[in-house]
Amino acid sequence: MLQVETMRTRMEKMVRRIQDAISEAVEQIDGRGLRQDSWTRAEGGGGISRVLQDGNIFEKAGVNVSTVVGTLSSEAARALKIGGQETQDSPPRSMQPA
Repeated sequence: MLQVETMRTRMEKMVRRIQDAISEAVEQIDGRGLRQDSWTRAEGGGGISRVLQDGNIFEKAGVNVSTVVGTLSSEAARALKIGGQETQDSPPRSMQPA
């Protein structure tokens, strides 16, 4: 069976690749590793936090990604001008400026 990657999944993978690249660059520049903490959100989503403290170059550095899954409240949807669509695997929609 052919599995199609959703836009959300593709976006998450892209952002995590960028997080990896930034983390590697910070570690290379500083010479010390970042501490990583992964977490999940019961309602859907999660994240990875990477922190360096008291480094050789950086006093503090952080490279964090959070993914939140769920339904937008009516107020949030109005503020974003996208309607009350599900954020989880919603079909692609045009995000035109209002």
